[in-house]
Amino acid sequence: MQYLISKKMIFQNWITWDKRDGLGASKRKYSIGQETILFFTKSNKHIFNYEDIRVPYESTERIRHAGKKGIIKNGKRWFPNPNGRFCGEVWHISSERHKNKINGKIIKLGHETPKPLDMIERIIKASSNPDNLVLDCFVGTGTTALAAKKLKRNFICSDMNKNYVYLAKEKLKAIDKYGHTKEYTLNNFKNNEFLNSLRQNEFC
Repeated sequence: MQYLISKKMIFQNWITWDKRDGLGASKRKYSIGQETILFFTKSNKHIFNYEDIRVPYESTERIRHAGKKGIIKNGKRWFPNPNGRFCGEVWHISSERHKNKINGKIIKLGHETPKPLDMIERIIKASSNPDNLVLDCFVGTGTTALAAKKLKRNFICSDMNKNYVYLAKEKLKAIDKYGHTKEYTLNNFKNNEFLNSLRQNEFC
């Protein structure tokens, strides 16, 4: 973090990703269930499409009442936005390992830490516009490339592990020309020594 500040980057937010996967069984400390996302920009004139990343209101009963007659705030009648509230710094998004269980068992996804598509989509929606360029130097399973393509952004992605590059390319084939993603598993991919080794021991 200090390195980025030393390079004149401007700190905007410390985002906590609540992974909700129940990972960790320590009896000597709190279970680990979060990761950090640091939001830095080169200037204060950055793109931030806050309207595109609204999230549902939590107090549903209060919002339902407000939707009918409104709520008085600072002397004015306020009505809830139909698209939800502004996105905060704590993101409750289930991890891929949690969402892709089969019969309650965790399956191997081809990468140690695959990121949820909806989380990457949120970041791209907020910080870019259609036809902008998205860069990911650690593409992993290709989630950033998939999200960028789906949201009509250009992208450059790379990874030092050629197996992950292969996996990312195959993952991109799961999206059609309308931007809809298809369901995919390891068995959808073509023959590859790396993926075959995962198939042989699919469950963690």
